[in-house]
Amino acid sequence: VRLSREEYLKKADSGLKTMDAEIQELAESGSALNSRDYFKMRIEALKLHLDYCRRDFERLQASETEEAFRVKQKGFDRGLDFLGENIELALEEAGL
Repeated sequence: VRLSREEYLKKADSGLKTMDAEIQELAESGSALNSRDYFKMRIEALKLHLDYCRRDFERLQASETEEAFRVKQKGFDRGLDFLGENIELALEEAGL
């Protein structure tokens, strides 16, 4: 079942906000991992990936036709899925 454009954009925006909060939780947690350089870089990479997804979301919103929107939606979904998976791995590693 495919969501309407408006419903999809609301859900995607909410997902971006949730992922931002999860990344902030990682960055601000008192986990021993936060003192390790590799984990700091991982958090920074997650932030950069989130920024890319936000720019991709803006391009998605600017789509003029339904066809263009659906094509861009596929790429946006893929990027968001990868980001979500990487956040989950980092949260698991940090014990959160």
